[in-house]
Amino acid sequence: MNVHEGVPVNAPLAIRGLDIALPAHADRALAVERIDLDVARGEILCLVGESGSGKSVIAHATMGLLPPALRIVGGTIGIDGENIAGASEERLRALRCTRMAMVFQEPATALNPLMRCGAQIDEVLAAHTSLAAAERRERTLAALAEVGIDDPARIHASFAHEISGGQRQRVMIAMALILKPALLIADEPTTALDVTTQAQILALIRRLSQEHGTGVLFITHDFGVVAEIADRVIALQRGRIVEAGPRDRMLQHPQHPYTQMLLQSVPSLTPHRRPPATGDVVLATRGLGKSWPVRRLFRASEAFVGAADVNLVLRRGEVLGLVGESGSGKSTVARCIARLIEPTAGAIDLAGTDIAKLGVNALRPLRRRLQIVFQDPYRSLDPRRRVGESIIEGPLNFGADREMAARRARELMTLVQLDPAALDRYPHEFSGGERQRLCIARALALDPEVLIADEPVSALDVSVQARVLELLAGIRDRFDLAILFITHDLRVAAQLCDRIAVMRQGRIVETGTTHDVFTHPRHPWTQALFAAIPGRATALFGQPS
Repeated sequence: MNVHEGVPVNAPLAIRGLDIALPAHADRALAVERIDLDVARGEILCLVGESGSGKSVIAHATMGLLPPALRIVGGTIGIDGENIAGASEERLRALRCTRMAMVFQEPATALNPLMRCGAQIDEVLAAHTSLAAAERRERTLAALAEVGIDDPARIHASFAHEISGGQRQRVMIAMALILKPALLIADEPTTALDVTTQAQILALIRRLSQEHGTGVLFITHDFGVVAEIADRVIALQRGRIVEAGPRDRMLQHPQHPYTQMLLQSVPSLTPHRRPPATGDVVLATRGLGKSWPVRRLFRASEAFVGAADVNLVLRRGEVLGLVGESGSGKSTVARCIARLIEPTAGAIDLAGTDIAKLGVNALRPLRRRLQIVFQDPYRSLDPRRRVGESIIEGPLNFGADREMAARRARELMTLVQLDPAALDRYPHEFSGGERQRLCIARALALDPEVLIADEPVSALDVSVQARVLELLAGIRDRFDLAILFITHDLRVAAQLCDRIAVMRQGRIVETGTTHDVFTHPRHPWTQALFAAIPGRATALFGQPS
């Protein structure tokens, strides 16, 4: 295994023998062990591996952003030939953005919510150059234009919450590359983005790397992204490099069992075929709509439409997939159905009862019939409560006996393949996949008829994602449960959903069985979604058939 093949000595990044220690009582002594890797100029090197494999630890060590609990105990990290392992904070600040820069997974939390986007990019120029304010503004606008933002002046004056996820990520890339550093680290930069925005960001990073000769260390768990962007690939398992090589060889002829397992876990584009659901209709929406008034200074108020004329039918034992790009209205529809927000039009029929206009008191006894699992399980669980208390909270609120609720919680832990003894632990003591299983157990504690799953696997690595999808399919079959499954990943939808509804700009533009939509998409927007899937041209991921 030659991880340095074809890489010059003065590469933007050259790591040799890197060891990083974990705190005492961790599951292993070292977070990463004997890591050797290089990134050449104009090259994109992808690091792949499960959560906990050490990908982000390497990235944060390179940027000098390791938390105090992690320590570099061996090896070197070379940036353009300079060893920065153990460098002072002052020296690291001087190198950030000038020689190395990083784009984080979630730009909404990486950007300062109290500063306008332009001001945050201006900070980089003010700290590292002697340009006057007018020159910095001109250069900032040019950087925003270079990353494909159509209206740089508007984005320059906007706060992070006023722009889309794709625009926020472009702002982060502009900030990272404005001083043309030799190395760009991209840590899962497209995980939370829909396929069309994801395709644009990947093409942008590839173009900028080639134009500026920037070496890119790209961290991802999505092999579709690897197929789309990588030159070389390194697979990490529990902090060690187990395989490395050119992209095509790694994707088509992986040698190590761990790499083979990761590839086998990738959702296929070939949809599963199940007999049509014939159970009773448990959920139906008719003309469902949600809009918000937008008040403008010196202008008449307008209405922002989040969803309009949405008609859905969901039967017992069926999984209905709601797909579309970010901002298409998927989560708005889900929150209206769950009555977490108030719909402004239409009806929501839950097993014969229209819940669209019910008041709080009338709605309360019906809530146990419909439960929701959110995208981020860490934010869904109270960090100050033991997970057992979170699971039994719902049944207790509906009058269940504590002993019976605790017994049910233990049964559900077994169902979601977790140890019942872990009920006394706190959320931070579980992995991301385990926390999502806990959220599923908590939702099932009330024996619902309908489960809404809002992007429940988008932040999980492929192997954990596959296990959670298998769990949801098993729960559907065991309880004859109706599931409304919201996702921007069409490969995930292919594996779980019986029918698909495609949304754009708040409206459903196409519905049908998963097989029909995947093999013969009719609407131009559905066709565009399929065309944008990363790595779609790679036979590895299968094709609709």
